[in-house]
Order: sequence, then C-alpha cells, then structure tokens
Amino acid sequence: MQPITFFGGKGGVGKTTLAAATALGLAQAGRKTLLISTDPAHSLSDLLDIPLGDKALEVAPNFWVRELDPEVARAAYIASVKANIRRFAAPEFLREAERQVELAGQHPGAMESALFEALCQQLDAQADWDQLIIDTAPTGHTLHLLTLPESMQAWTQALLAHQLDAPKGNLPERDDPRQQARALLQARQALFQRTRARLQDPAQCGFVLVVNDDRLSVSEGERARQTLVAAGVSIPALLVNRALRPEAELGPAMAQRFPGLPVRVLPQREPAPQGLSGLADMAEALARAGFGPV
Repeated sequence: MQPITFFGGKGGVGKTTLAAATALGLAQAGRKTLLISTDPAHSLSDLLDIPLGDKALEVAPNFWVRELDPEVARAAYIASVKANIRRFAAPEFLREAERQVELAGQHPGAMESALFEALCQQLDAQADWDQLIIDTAPTGHTLHLLTLPESMQAWTQALLAHQLDAPKGNLPERDDPRQQARALLQARQALFQRTRARLQDPAQCGFVLVVNDDRLSVSEGERARQTLVAAGVSIPALLVNRALRPEAELGPAMAQRFPGLPVRVLPQREPAPQGLSGLADMAEALARAGFGPV
C-alpha cells in the first residue's frame, strides 16, 4: 500500500467505512496513520461515534483522524489573501480590494480551491506520518480535486507572468512588494507542483476504487478509472463492497469489467460496522480478502 492512499467511489458505496477500517488496520500494525476526510458530510464523526474537527485527533494508538472543514479552509484562504493585499496594495485601494476578495470568497469555486490547498499542505507534511489515508467526497467532486493542480498552476503562472511584465520599482529587491508577491506566488506554484508529482508517483500515491455490485456504482467506477488513468494516478485495487453474490461468481465478473485491476470482494455485513470495534472487525475482513498492511 502506498504511503498516500485515496479511497473513492459513488456516494453510499461504503468508502468511508473501508478507508477508516484500512487506516485502523495500518495503525494496529504499528504504522503512524492519519485518516483525512475531504467529504463535507463529515460522516467519519458518525462512523467513529467521536466528535472530530479540522485538527488531527488521536482516536486509538497510532490512529489519527482529521476532517477537513471547507468553511475553515475558506476562511483561512481569504484571511491569507487579505493579509497579502495589506502588504502590497496601495492604501487608497485597500478597502475595495478587500471587498472584492470577500465577494470572490463566496463563490463555490473558492471553497473548493481552499479545500484543495489545505489538502496540498497536509500532503506536504506527509513525512510526519507513515501512512495517509484520504476518504474522499463522491467521485465527481474528488476527480475534480485531483485535476486542480493543473488549473491552479496555470492561474499562478499567469500571475507570475503579469509580475514579470510589471514595471520595476526603485526599492532594493528584498523590499520591493512586487518581488515579495512574486516569491509568494512561486511558493504556491511549487506546492502545486509537489502535489501533482506525488499524485502521479505510483510509489507514493494510489487511488482505491470502491463499488457495490450494482449497475450505477460499477459504471461510475469505470468512468473514474478512465479519468484517473488519464491523470496519471495509480489504482492499486478495486474493492467490491457489500457483495451479495459469492466471490467465485462476482470476482471474475468484476475482473472482466475492470481488466488488470486486483479485485477484492467484501461480503455484506449486518449490522454495518460502527465505532472502533466494528472497524477492527472490518479491518480483519479486509486482511482476509487480501487487502491491507503486509
């Protein structure tokens, strides 16, 4: 299993449960593991029966959990932009510039960009953990997040080009606001470049697809696979969750739909896993299916 592993699929297929169980299994195997949720629904809190927040919380030995909060990410993003504006904008333009930033911050794309940047920063701190497990929002939102490095880099590059074209000031380079702004933009661009490199490195990152044995989730899984392959993201496994058909029948059928992917079949469990004890049982089921720490 790669040091950074995403779990994704159609809403309701059980990816949060499988991500959490995998993370707990890794922690029980002695690996310092952080489970991160990018899903605004905050279903991890309900699954674990533990109040969670935007700061990593240790819920069991070696097992830490963080729910990225889109509103917290947006507020931090806007505050950062305003702080930079105060450093670089002329006083007569400051109030209007801050007003425009507030308006832009209400756009849905601003929250998505802020959430993505928070995730980039967390991935940048990967060395603090042996394993990062990312429980993602439903497929469409997640795949868009994974394509953001290019668009964010392009936007930052355009700003850098504008900085190069701007007239030079008479201040020493270290005091020139344009040079300071350029340094900030270059730091952001480097962050996005590191993120893209991690996502495309099969030794560092993988995206586990989760489906149920139904037409809609399998079709969405096939589309997700095509998008991930086009984005250069490794797919280490397909997990078929809540299976009702026997593995001897379902495994080959799924292998035909997803050629080349290792398929792991997990039978329907009643009641659904809940809390740390339920996740520990699920982690054992994953291990029996051949998925988990080795």
